[in-house]
Amino acid sequence: MNKLLTTITLLCFSVAANAETYVCTADNYIQTFEREGERFTKVLRANFENGSSMTLDPEYWDIEMETDSWLFLLYISIDDLDAGLTATIINKETGQYVMDSVRSIKFEARKETGNCVVV
Repeated sequence: MNKLLTTITLLCFSVAANAETYVCTADNYIQTFEREGERFTKVLRANFENGSSMTLDPEYWDIEMETDSWLFLLYISIDDLDAGLTATIINKETGQYVMDSVRSIKFEARKETGNCVVV
């Protein structure tokens, strides 16, 4: 019984140690990147000047590369309205990030920079 309790406790500590969430802000956007195993889930919340806000459905971002200082995330979208590739680079030491995209002909590419905090 003691071995079982020890194993469960160690598993709980390892899950908590691997939990990692970045909250990034730029202009009127708040983006939350939450680690889920080998990828991140991103939730985007847009705040508008009239006081309203909108939260988009989660997207799943692949980890392309990660070091002690840098996190490189990639999202590829293909649907009837849009197709594109978006990359996000987060500097873990300074909290700065940049997001850039290559989009289909119908939509403009978007680049943004901002700051992130780990929560």
